[in-house]
Amino acid sequence: LEVLVKLKRGQELQSIVERASLKYPKMTARLAEITSSLEAEELWAKGRAWVVAEKKDFEAGRQIFSRLIALRPADYWALLLLGGCHTWSGRALEGEPFIAKAITVDPNTPNGYSLLAQNYLMQSKRDRLAETVERMMAMTFATVAHNADHAGLMHRCFFVDTGALCPALCPTCCV
Repeated sequence: LEVLVKLKRGQELQSIVERASLKYPKMTARLAEITSSLEAEELWAKGRAWVVAEKKDFEAGRQIFSRLIALRPADYWALLLLGGCHTWSGRALEGEPFIAKAITVDPNTPNGYSLLAQNYLMQSKRDRLAETVERMMAMTFATVAHNADHAGLMHRCFFVDTGALCPALCPTCCV
């Protein structure tokens, strides 16, 4: 399906699936899965283009990623990016549940914690922000090779940039 999307041939497959549904009614459910998968692949092609775009249209991002979530409710990246679109456009309260769900889907990827911390900062939820940063700093993320970078960035962003008291009294922010 991804190849058909890249070749912009999804419409042809859609037409074939529709004809097959009429000819083989017992296959309708399976053919609907194919159609749904094709739509998701087409949306992800738009989503990837949105991610790499220099200027972000957050409303367009919200539309893409909310449609993806409707098709794939447990898609980590769609959840995270929808939460990010809300957060980065000043609608942090609306973004928080999507980010939290992304973390539930994949608690071993640091991006969710980082975005959740940004979200809490925008909502002035300092206690929740501190909890998120401390939780993230205490974890070892198997899915990335640069755990120290993520922890260090979160540490600096929260404890140094916000002027909060570091519970570890470390040299990064307590000197």
